[in-house]
Amino acid sequence: MTDPIEILAIAGGPGYRPSRSDVARLVKFMVERGVRVLRHGNRRGLDKLIAAGVDASFGPDDDRLIIEAWPALWDRHGENAGRRRDREMLIGDWSERSRDSPFRRADRLITYPGDLPVVYLARELGVETIAHTDLPR
Repeated sequence: MTDPIEILAIAGGPGYRPSRSDVARLVKFMVERGVRVLRHGNRRGLDKLIAAGVDASFGPDDDRLIIEAWPALWDRHGENAGRRRDREMLIGDWSERSRDSPFRRADRLITYPGDLPVVYLARELGVETIAHTDLPR
């Protein structure tokens, strides 16, 4: 048996358009690993498309999964907002988003094309990365 994953984050460039197969493989992985929380950066393109596809696969009344959007706070942090958001999403720091929640770091990061800096950041923070092409079929 493989280790369960409670919190899974996804990241990739806004120009990458996930296929139905991408979503199906992610959902299969999430079910097999017992993922309870899916985090994404709320960027146009990949983040929103994957979140919508996963949500549709689980269904609106399915309480097995919480989908968390972590938008960048551009007005507050300017050009550093995206990278700051990535760090907060990976370590689970909700403090700037007025959430009263303990820090809960992501267990894994699924990577899609177009956002290499978040891969380096995840490795720096000790969050294991998995390329989307390595997800089981």
